[in-house]
Amino acid sequence: GNSPPSDGELARLAARRGRIYTAGPEDERPRLSLAGARNKCPMLVRDGRYWLSLGKAPSSHILKFELADYRHLPAYETFTTRLAKAVDLPVVEIHPRRIAGSRFAEIRRYGRVPDDAGGMRRLHQEDFCQALGYGHERKYQEYGGPDFADCYHLAREVYLSRSRIPHSGRVGFRREQGVKT
Repeated sequence: GNSPPSDGELARLAARRGRIYTAGPEDERPRLSLAGARNKCPMLVRDGRYWLSLGKAPSSHILKFELADYRHLPAYETFTTRLAKAVDLPVVEIHPRRIAGSRFAEIRRYGRVPDDAGGMRRLHQEDFCQALGYGHERKYQEYGGPDFADCYHLAREVYLSRSRIPHSGRVGFRREQGVKT
């Protein structure tokens, strides 16, 4: 489910730079699966209103807040994203926002589509670690995760295969056959 924060709660959330404090049952707390979840907050945005995504309810946007050492980060991210769009690169929709003196960027999540109930549905997506079979404990190269060459070979394999087999099935099949991805 989703819960609409009041303007005051939203202002306090922005002042805390996205850190969510809830005292409710664990299955009703927002699920933070965002990379580097500090200073970000998942929200469902519907008809210009914010709804805190509770439990496993998908969000439609990420609110990205200022950092103590980088107060202009939301403006910088908005500027660079719009600059990329100006040279015809595919980018997410992003808007600068401000509430009670705190600035943040409202970023539409690309891996979501609206459902019939007015909520959002997650689209399946995999990062390089998942596609290459690395566990979350090996997410970064310094901890035994994939390096640039691993990622390049996977991207090349996917591009060259042009198969109708879904990406994860194709990579899994090739790995089982002993083909280096």
